[in-house]
Amino acid sequence: MPMWGDQSEIFCRGVFDEYFGTWFKISYYIYFGTGPFMVFTAVRLCFVLLYTIFRLQVQFQLINEYILQISNDFDIFDD
Repeated sequence: MPMWGDQSEIFCRGVFDEYFGTWFKISYYIYFGTGPFMVFTAVRLCFVLLYTIFRLQVQFQLINEYILQISNDFDIFDD
């Protein structure tokens, strides 16, 4: 990309060019092409865990309210 300057200065491009020769473009595109998917997977996992924690918190609150409602209903019979 022009905003980053000369791409031959990127370390991995030089390494891929050194080890793979004319086939370096395949490994280069695989390396940079899978990056967004790896980031998406990592971020998705964090948000799924956060969503699960919030859903559990809501479920605990609902269960506590239900238990309090049941105990309040039985207070009528104690009189």
